[in-house]
Amino acid sequence: MHCFYQGWLAGAPDLERLTQTLGGPADGMMADLVCLPESGVVKVPAHLADEQAATLPWAALTAWSAVVTYDTLGPGSRVLVQGTGGVALFALQFAKLLGAHVTIISSSDAKLTRAQALGADAGINYLTTPEWARSERVVVGQPRLTLACGIGDCLRRI
Repeated sequence: MHCFYQGWLAGAPDLERLTQTLGGPADGMMADLVCLPESGVVKVPAHLADEQAATLPWAALTAWSAVVTYDTLGPGSRVLVQGTGGVALFALQFAKLLGAHVTIISSSDAKLTRAQALGADAGINYLTTPEWARSERVVVGQPRLTLACGIGDCLRRI
């Protein structure tokens, strides 16, 4: 499986690392065959089908863009993640790595439990808590979030 950032193997992001991306400026992946350096690929986990593995770079990149590119999170930041799909779980993990407080909303208590096992500080079931935005304000102790990462009407409710 390819790595989106071909030149970023370790360390903090910098201009050189972030400008070696597939699809611009490097050639993209819309080809039958591509040639990449050994450092530009990773082994697909055995438990994933090819179709599942193929979604990982895009889910991770979408979450990275929301959490890192469009905000400067750190300790004291508050993030609301809507859902428990691939993008949401990547956003949760990236935000936690940056020291943010993360609340996740879902319609499934089982998925909220799993998200909390992955590091979520709080979970709210939006079916059993229709006024979840109010509950989120109670959880974080302030009426404003630094970043809301999700879909639907999430941003309008905060």
